Amino acid sequence: MTAEEQEQTWGFILNSPLGIAALNQLAIEGFISPVCSKTFYVNDASGGFQTLLKVNCPSARGISIAVDYQEIHVIFSRFEDNIENFQIERIFSE
Repeated sequence: MTAEEQEQTWGFILNSPLGIAALNQLAIEGFISPVCSKTFYVNDASGGFQTLLKVNCPSARGISIAVDYQEIHVIFSRFEDNIENFQIERIFSE
């Protein structure tokens, strides 16, 4: 994804109530941090209307002390410029 496409994707997220809700969930689980890498991927099969935000942190995080994880994925589905829904996937390492 180019820098321009990333900027456009951040615009979609920040200008959408569901985008803000997804970011709030990342914050609750401790994944909003300058030490966590954030990478966007586009699902070309969806015509570019589905985007994956992969967040990977150097140390384990999460909302539970029983189960923690270093990586989380947010899948945004949008119609035109509006995010219609999002899914959170927590990636556990065993």
